[in-house]
Amino acid sequence: MAKTRSILGLIAVALASGGACGGGSDTSGVVSCTEANASIFGSMTICEEAAASHRSDVQQACVLPADAGLGTAGVSARFADGPCSRANALGGCTANSKGITATIWYYNSSGVGGATGTPADIQTMCSGIGGTFVAP
Repeated sequence: MAKTRSILGLIAVALASGGACGGGSDTSGVVSCTEANASIFGSMTICEEAAASHRSDVQQACVLPADAGLGTAGVSARFADGPCSRANALGGCTANSKGITATIWYYNSSGVGGATGTPADIQTMCSGIGGTFVAP
């Protein structure tokens, strides 16, 4: 349950920021931003993709978070003209926020004690916020 809440929080933050996450380099009409965070508590990678018409919004939101005294080692953000990678993806959640429809992709990553999410976790979380689950 706590893991689902943390995933929900990441979706809300990503959609509210207007950001997107990236991993491709083709001209498919989408842009993306891949964000990775590794810490002593585990690692998580998400990628948000949106229509290329929202390129400036996505690119501006694809930045490292401000240092809140925790440091930014192990944190990365990468913008791309192209879709998010589907390699190791658990699934995506498509939702609309502030007039931007975006899909946030979640990747197999390690949590505390080596725990990882599952496609069912992503599907449950996505339906809980009124989004549409997308299989990789």
